Amino acid sequence: MNSQREEYIDGMKGLACLFVLLGHFTGIYKYAENATAIDSWFTQILTKGPLSFFTAESFWLYLFFVLSGYLLTMSTPPRKCSEFLKKCIKRVLRLAIPIMGAAVFTFVIQYTIGFCNFKIQDTISNTWLTHLYETQLTLRDIIEEPFRVLLLGSSKFNSPFWCLRDMLLASVIIYAVGWACKTAKIKGSVLGVLILLGAIVNRGVIVACLVGAMASFLKQQLKTLKVSNTVAVCGVLSPIVAFFTKNLFVMDVAFALCLLSVPLVPQVKSIFETSFVQKTGSVSFGIYALHWPVINSIGLGTLYVLGKTANPAPLMFLSLVGVLLVTFILAVLFKATVERLTSIVCRGVK
Repeated sequence: MNSQREEYIDGMKGLACLFVLLGHFTGIYKYAENATAIDSWFTQILTKGPLSFFTAESFWLYLFFVLSGYLLTMSTPPRKCSEFLKKCIKRVLRLAIPIMGAAVFTFVIQYTIGFCNFKIQDTISNTWLTHLYETQLTLRDIIEEPFRVLLLGSSKFNSPFWCLRDMLLASVIIYAVGWACKTAKIKGSVLGVLILLGAIVNRGVIVACLVGAMASFLKQQLKTLKVSNTVAVCGVLSPIVAFFTKNLFVMDVAFALCLLSVPLVPQVKSIFETSFVQKTGSVSFGIYALHWPVINSIGLGTLYVLGKTANPAPLMFLSLVGVLLVTFILAVLFKATVERLTSIVCRGVK
């Protein structure tokens, strides 16, 4: 049963990262001050039609946060101070090493393919794209990147890394709750208070992770609770309603309900356990870590080189296909190298 549960969770994580990629790619058009050069039925159907639900990157990021908190709570809680510190150290390493690895990949992209986020401004006026890659990245930047991301909450290599500092803080909080709270009642109460405090001080990433932790806690406490098919289906569909509210806390709760409801609806659960979705989930961190530099290199490079000769719809389609292919290839390589190294290092922490 645990392996099945993990399979559908991995599938959800994979789709969340894929939708974040699609959202950031369509941002080339969505966030442009002037995008007439790429305006077409293809871009509009992805950003203004029903499919815009799947290209709302900020929305799907919060599913990623909720899943993170959920998975953290599934592990055995620390019983001693030494176990708590060891978990925290491993969590830092599980973020710091991939951050540095992603910086290396981005560094190589810079000196091979190159970035076009500034060159493209002559064709597409989009200052959202000019946040990074204005200057040449250096080897020193690679070394400093984990400290910059995890301590300062900024990045020179990857805009999506803005959330990793708060995800690390949420991890420490979840471990601390598991270590300090000896009974289920106290643990649930403390998590509830922390969620409320996080919402009051507007720490959206931490709140989302804590909501995921609460979902895992409730699942453990209500194992024998019977839920009707109608209620389960409503839980699965709740993110659609939350999408239109634009409220972060409502989105967190909706994703938590969806997470708890998916295994109760076999038809939906099987979607997240299909081969493609599972493979996407297995390289989800690589997709998350590398899609932004790929968009700024392969994606914008395609638009820059072919922008004056190709029609907007096939041009954007070709750019998107290139981004997807290169990102998936690099994500597989990232898993085989950086993520494997991370696992080896973390296993060595006794």
